[in-house]
Amino acid sequence: MPNNLTIVISICSVLAAWVAVIIAMCSHRTTKKSLLIAEEHAKGRCPLLVPYLIKSSFMTTDDKSKRIYVFSVSLTNRSDLDNSIVNIQLLVKYHKPSQPEASLVLPHNINLKNLLTNEPNKVLQEPFKIHAHDSIVGELLFECDSTLLDAIIIDSYNIVFIDSNGLTCQLQPIMVTEIIHEER
Repeated sequence: MPNNLTIVISICSVLAAWVAVIIAMCSHRTTKKSLLIAEEHAKGRCPLLVPYLIKSSFMTTDDKSKRIYVFSVSLTNRSDLDNSIVNIQLLVKYHKPSQPEASLVLPHNINLKNLLTNEPNKVLQEPFKIHAHDSIVGELLFECDSTLLDAIIIDSYNIVFIDSNGLTCQLQPIMVTEIIHEER
């Protein structure tokens, strides 16, 4: 009889061990799924702005002393949190013959909107808020003295958006067309 009791206890112990293994595997699987959900949720809370260029152009003032750059852009906030843009700059990379590349940083200037004679889109004024999973469309205006642009070769333009978290996103217009005086 003591032998049978030992065998029954051994079988019960093995069954209990297998039940514990199955419960541990189910618990592991549930924990893994919970971790994936938490990581997805954390990704959505990270700031993520996506810029899109609609149109890019420039014009010179009537006295030819200034060049005004006009960029129509769209910014999309793909994050689960609101974000805002605190600074916008146009980075103009250029070089002169037989000299190294240099950069010119132009700040966004909302005061230039009165130079546009056609009805512009909303001119964006920093700082501005972009709600979670929302987009904003508007125009950016930059001014450069024409004498700075004489005798240089422009290599690229780069619009830099700086958000409230200090993160940057960039947009690189490939072609900037000139608006002739009659088109204004």
